[in-house]
Amino acid sequence: MILHLGSDMSIRTREVIAIFDLDVIRPSQASREFLEIMESEGKLVRISNEPPKSAVLTENALYLSPISSWTILRRAEHGQFGPEVTAWR
Repeated sequence: MILHLGSDMSIRTREVIAIFDLDVIRPSQASREFLEIMESEGKLVRISNEPPKSAVLTENALYLSPISSWTILRRAEHGQFGPEVTAWR
């Protein structure tokens, strides 16, 4: 299945490794370093000019999305990923 990340960007749901809320991970030094590494390797994809709210990690890229992580998670819970999706709350 396909997961819409915002703007004109969609990816295959089976490619998703993790979905992050940027408000939660940004304060962390490790998270900032990870974002810098992904950017330096050309794997950081900004899919919109809008401020990003979430990051979606795949094996090949980290997508910064203007859609909240909770919205993406709700899409996953409603069948876009299948029954193997688990959310930590």
